Amino acid sequence: MKIAILANSDIGLYKFRKELIQELINQGNEVYISLPNGVFIQPLTDLGCIFIETDVDRRGVNPFTDFKLIIRYLRLIAKLKPDLVITYDLDKKNVINYYGFQMDVKPFIRKAHCFVLPSYHEGMANTLLEAGAMGRPLITSNIYGCKDAVLDGETGYLVNSQDCQDLYAKISDFILLPFEQKRMMGYKSCEYVRSKFDKRTVVTKTINRLKRE
Repeated sequence: MKIAILANSDIGLYKFRKELIQELINQGNEVYISLPNGVFIQPLTDLGCIFIETDVDRRGVNPFTDFKLIIRYLRLIAKLKPDLVITYDLDKKNVINYYGFQMDVKPFIRKAHCFVLPSYHEGMANTLLEAGAMGRPLITSNIYGCKDAVLDGETGYLVNSQDCQDLYAKISDFILLPFEQKRMMGYKSCEYVRSKFDKRTVVTKTINRLKRE
């Protein structure tokens, strides 16, 4: 199993989690550690960890810096495709929470102010339709499929694919919007998705097209 450990301190990870990490490696797992460089990185790699240097602002007082970190973690997880993600200290600052596969996504969407899907390639993403139907603004890549779920600037934002700077800029733009504009964007997102992607309409159109063929 491939395991990614996200942390903000090599000292704490080595001194307090060394035994756990060693046991995970002894069981045949591939363990990646993502954190800033430090004096205990060498002992951790000697245990068998694969080190990925990641700058982390341990004070966590700048939301823009924290969002840059989120983007880095999203890209890291997308690249590694780990079976399990373990976080230390980060969840205490509410920087990132990884919930894994969920049968019912509604409680998670309900808690979100916005839904972000920075995809490289996609068909029509059901996740965008689900979030939009629940009244959430959408931020997603300007690629086939994803872009069809968004009216850029009205129901969310489109970002350039594989462009983390543009993604960061659009997330920042959304954060800085007044609450009423965010609320209206979510309302429009719900109206747009429900009117354009109503399942009954889609099924009817599909059947009619099949009949013609």
